[in-house]
This record gives sequence, structure tokens and C-alpha cells, in this order.
Amino acid sequence: MIERYLYTVLEQEMADLLASPARFDEIFSYFGLSDTEKTGIRSYFASNPVQVIHQYPRKENDFPLFAIILRSEAETSQFLGGLGWDVDAEDALDWGNSDLEGSQVQTSFFRHEFDIQVCSKHADITIYLYHLAKVFLRRAHKFFIDRG
Repeated sequence: MIERYLYTVLEQEMADLLASPARFDEIFSYFGLSDTEKTGIRSYFASNPVQVIHQYPRKENDFPLFAIILRSEAETSQFLGGLGWDVDAEDALDWGNSDLEGSQVQTSFFRHEFDIQVCSKHADITIYLYHLAKVFLRRAHKFFIDRG
């Protein structure tokens, strides 16, 4: 479930950021913020934890937040179960189960697009979170690749 990977990255990266003042300073110094501004932002996030949710943001949600929303999903080129093959000895060996030889595999490939909405009660906090989300997702490139 791709959305769970997005959730994990956003939640873990935010927790890591707050746990490491040096990392916090490194990221926000890149944006050209003063020490006073960085201290204020760190203090705000410490007392207003960023939530990660799987739904459209609603007024009853605690802010600030990242909202992960499925934008679209499409089967790439086959009808459901329309892609398949017979499992040969090499496939069975690759999968570590010789009993699979001679069976059939049927599958489909889907493309998913997700929106990550960034919401807060203050415009400046929304802007900071927007940039943080981009930093977090770029840093997680290997995490996503390792999970296919």
C-alpha cells in the first residue's frame, strides 16, 4: 500500500527532524531563516505536532497536518488479471518454491497518483511544511525504491 509508505516517511521524517536540532537547523538554514525564526518554528512544531492523515482535511482535524489523498488509479495496459504466464523451473527456483512449477500467474499493473495536502492555521507554517514535505520525500528515495 503505497499510501502507507508515504505516511511512514512523513511521520518518521518529522519525528526525526524534531529530535535533531542540528538537522532542523541544517534544513531551515538552507531556506535562509534567522536563528530567531528557526527557534520559533521548532518551538511551534514541538507544541503543535504535525499529524499525518489518510483523508481530506476537515475542520475537526488537529492542525497542522499532511493529508494523503488518492488522486487517481489506473490499470496501466492490461485488463484485470489479463497479464499472465506459466511458471517455469527458473521462476519457481527464483521464488524458492519448486511446487510452483507448472502453475499460472495472473496479475495486473496499476499506476497510482497521490496528493499530499499541507494544512495549518497559519500561512507561514503551511509554507514551511510544504517545503519540508518535499525535502522528506526526496530524502526517502531509497526507501521507496527498496519497496518497489
